[in-house]
Amino acid sequence: MKPDTAPHSRQRGVALISVLLIFALVVILASDIASRQYLDTRSTANLLGMRQAEYYALGAEEWARQMLYRDRAENTRDTLLESWAEEQRFEPENGEMVVVIRDAQGLFNLNNLVDDNGVVNAAQLAIFQRLLADLKLPQAYAERVVDWLDRDNRSASGGDEQGHEDHRPANMRIAHPSELRAMGMADADYRALRPLICTLPASTPYNVNTLEGALLKALAGGVGASGMARIAAKQRAGGYTSLGEFEADLGRSVPAGLLSLDTRFFQVQVNARFGDYLTLMHSLILRDRTGDQTQMRIVRREYGIE
Repeated sequence: MKPDTAPHSRQRGVALISVLLIFALVVILASDIASRQYLDTRSTANLLGMRQAEYYALGAEEWARQMLYRDRAENTRDTLLESWAEEQRFEPENGEMVVVIRDAQGLFNLNNLVDDNGVVNAAQLAIFQRLLADLKLPQAYAERVVDWLDRDNRSASGGDEQGHEDHRPANMRIAHPSELRAMGMADADYRALRPLICTLPASTPYNVNTLEGALLKALAGGVGASGMARIAAKQRAGGYTSLGEFEADLGRSVPAGLLSLDTRFFQVQVNARFGDYLTLMHSLILRDRTGDQTQMRIVRREYGIE
């Protein structure tokens, strides 16, 4: 009579299944560990790439700061023919940096609409109103901005002293042009106005040698096409050497303190790339000169697209 081998076969089958289950679990665990390790490696690589692109941007910002510092040592005026006004491109290892420096005092400073005591500046308001008219934007925007800035509780006609869409007026300087959206400015109107305005932390004169065309027209107010062409040509040829010379081309005098030949505030835009990683940085640089000393300060720094 043959021995019964069925129990042994069943045991071997159970053992084989157990081994296979253990093997499957090991494979799953190994796959999960490998997947997590890959994700951690990619996350670290992304972090390092983005950080390196940011370092490139900061390096370009420092280059711009040094450029403006040297310019102040060499020049008493600021014009569009100086080196800082040219777009600069650098190609460090596995990357690229594009630097654009812009004279912020060639733009309309919204904070100029009121003086240091919060009182409306009539000359600046007239310029802003003409700028809005030239762009075919509603004049009500000017009154809203004034109400946003001034320190009284009275609303100008069409203004926004009690706030717009749950936003109460700040009654203080505007920190960023995007605050215009809180005052109810339409998106299309904001995009049209944005390239011509800035928000500097102090009242500032306009540099006649770097004024943007639309703002120059608004400031000139009533100057004919030939006069505007003459002023623009002078800017391209190296700018004015005296405010009296500019006023002669303008055909009238301007209020004291409204204009200048040099600049304290500059906007710096940096597009930096490291490999496939990009950083867009915007900086506002203050260049102050006291006696023989020039001090440079980063007023603010922002990343990304507005």
